[in-house]
Amino acid sequence: MDKPIKCGVKIFILITVVFSVYLGFGTKFSFYLFQDIDYYNSLAVAIKSGRLNLENLASTQDLSFYQGKWYPFFGPLPALPILLLQLLLKTDFIPTLPIVSLVGAFGVILVYLLILKTEKEFFGQHSRLPLLFSLLFAFGSSQFWVSVRSGVWFQAQVYAFLLTALGMYFIVRKNRETHDYFWSVLFFSLNLLVRPNAVLLVSIPLLLMFWKGFSNFRKIILVMTPLFVIGMVFFAYNFVRFGSPLETGYKYQKFHPHYSIRVSQAGGWFSPRNIPYNTWFMLFELPKIENLKLKFNPEGNSILFLTPPLLWTFLAHSKSRRDNKKKKLILSIWAGIVITLIPILMLSGTGWYQFGYRYILDIMAPALILVVFGLNGKISKLFLSVVIISIYFHLMGVLTV
Repeated sequence: MDKPIKCGVKIFILITVVFSVYLGFGTKFSFYLFQDIDYYNSLAVAIKSGRLNLENLASTQDLSFYQGKWYPFFGPLPALPILLLQLLLKTDFIPTLPIVSLVGAFGVILVYLLILKTEKEFFGQHSRLPLLFSLLFAFGSSQFWVSVRSGVWFQAQVYAFLLTALGMYFIVRKNRETHDYFWSVLFFSLNLLVRPNAVLLVSIPLLLMFWKGFSNFRKIILVMTPLFVIGMVFFAYNFVRFGSPLETGYKYQKFHPHYSIRVSQAGGWFSPRNIPYNTWFMLFELPKIENLKLKFNPEGNSILFLTPPLLWTFLAHSKSRRDNKKKKLILSIWAGIVITLIPILMLSGTGWYQFGYRYILDIMAPALILVVFGLNGKISKLFLSVVIISIYFHLMGVLTV
């Protein structure tokens, strides 16, 4: 069988299996489509009616109330596929769980292709690493938990990962051309219309351009065009809703009562005082043991405990010191991760209600590349063991949280 055909067959089998598992767990294998809070169907209906405010709402949790109208502070991009389906099927409601599960499964496929490309570019080999990383991401990371839920928060999360993975795919090369930077910036920039903080990953291709010594002004303008154009759309979307290009709706958000104390303690929804609190739940909060069972905290649990393969990210630099191109990519990725995490850690919300720390999905694609470099492209028995542990933990999380 030719390699492209063989790869295509693997991808088809992988996406079918992952989608089926996600949808199965999401419906508790009844395949009855439960519906959580969803605003993207309402936004699609609003767009069809020539407006951006939502009407006829069953819930207003986490919406923004401005001048007598309700608006979602979530980015509008995930509403567009729903809008298309509404128009095609002539309905005002599309069940969102199959969409979340399918987009989540496509994210797994992108991990497969991303690791395959990383392996080929930097290690000149083709092993079982792409498949192992796909299974790790699909069932041993927060992707599993969010992909079996239909809520508006999880819709945004799986779309954001898809875009960040595409952004990384185009720059994981030894010899990058202008079009690689262009496509990378484009996909990272689209996060402005989903989860705006994830746009900061655009710092990765920009840093790599700096390392390369980009001096052609026309090429720099070309590469930056997607960020400028999508940024204008983002600012216009904000202005039409809230009268300010910089207001996303957080200022007017009617958040869940769970956050009231936290917002009061921090002195606002967005504050540096939240960094220690959020960092604790992201890295250090461990499950409690009750009656010989693990009890997970829905506020968040350590990503290093639940997905221990991420510990290999810290070995990436030491394994690549002698390869200048690897080193520059690794340093750029680390810088992009830190820059992107800062606003996430400043939020008063950890991502509750959740299993693990779902906001980590915003930087999971670049983090997985660091893990590959930390492994030096080789699978060890220890690494295989912690992948299995990760899958076990997340299976327990999906079943219990």
